[in-house]
Amino acid sequence: GKTSILRQLYTEVLEAGLSVYYLNFTDIDILREVNKSPENLFKYIPKTLHKKIYVVADDVDMLRQPIEALEYWYENYADKMQMVFTSSIPMRQIATNGVFRKEYFKRFTLETLDFEEFLGFKNEDSAFTTLQRMKKGQAVPQNSRQVVYNLYGEFLVWGAYPSVAVAASAAEKHKKLSRIYELIMETCIPMIKDSSNKSYGYLMQILSRQNGGKVTLTEMARATEIPISEIKLFIKALHRYNILEVLKPHHSDQADEIKKTSILYFTDTGLRNMCTNSFEVFRSRNDRTGLTRTAFLSQLHKRYPNADIKYWRTTTGRTTDFVVSDAYNTKLAYTVKPNCNVSYPRTPEVFTELYPDFKLMSLSFHPGGTEVKPAWLV
Repeated sequence: GKTSILRQLYTEVLEAGLSVYYLNFTDIDILREVNKSPENLFKYIPKTLHKKIYVVADDVDMLRQPIEALEYWYENYADKMQMVFTSSIPMRQIATNGVFRKEYFKRFTLETLDFEEFLGFKNEDSAFTTLQRMKKGQAVPQNSRQVVYNLYGEFLVWGAYPSVAVAASAAEKHKKLSRIYELIMETCIPMIKDSSNKSYGYLMQILSRQNGGKVTLTEMARATEIPISEIKLFIKALHRYNILEVLKPHHSDQADEIKKTSILYFTDTGLRNMCTNSFEVFRSRNDRTGLTRTAFLSQLHKRYPNADIKYWRTTTGRTTDFVVSDAYNTKLAYTVKPNCNVSYPRTPEVFTELYPDFKLMSLSFHPGGTEVKPAWLV
């Protein structure tokens, strides 16, 4: 998470030959002293006059008065010290304090693992090699191929949070995901003014079941007895913290194209399954296609970080799951099928007729000859 980014930043600045210091305010001694006075920060770093120093500070919000401390350091030492810090305090609360300018703050989206990274975290070197050979179209023994299939099934069921990936047992994975789920709820629910005694856990279950489907606010409100205005705020919070992805429709001027309705995807399959406590093995699940789509969408965001990703659908049910375009003239479209033997009625022909500049590809969990590729090989 953010601590890993800070440590990487610290290492890079150190290797550049600059004077840099790392502080973590979860250290009781540091916390106690700096709580007495912000000036006591210099008991742990030098107060230099002849050159600028860099301070990498983690968990500043542990301080009793973190904003006041940041303000003190900025007003008195901005010309001698540059600080990069992490905090759970909302940026808008800090930025509106008057001292800091908005451009000083940068927001990072921490992605979960892709499948290759997942194999690396689990030390599955043989499976990683097999995957690379499969991507190159090289012959691979069936038993080696099956190992990759099984690991991808685990990847889709338990998701791609690093701590979950490396957990040794299903019970430990469940415990890790449960804690992530709790943290998300603790973060997002307080953003709604009147959130007490409301069925937000049930709302998360409904959102997980609608994963990859259209947003039906009226039905959600009826089922949970939560006002639509609060549901919108909750979805907005989940989107802000990269828990939900909201896709808008790709369309032109065709009468039968859907033009307004958004659809939702969870960004992590394990978290989505945690909402309903559903962790059956992949091959026995009836939501295999939805999980494959969810993981593939995350993969697309990593591959094309600046792309605009939408979906295409008509009122008659023709669907292209993901339409990708960006400023670099990327024009790609993907349809993820339940299996290689199922096809949507004339969807490829209709989409490519309307949008001939897009390259359309059909995907599935398992490959289907030369026409359908497995989603994890793209």
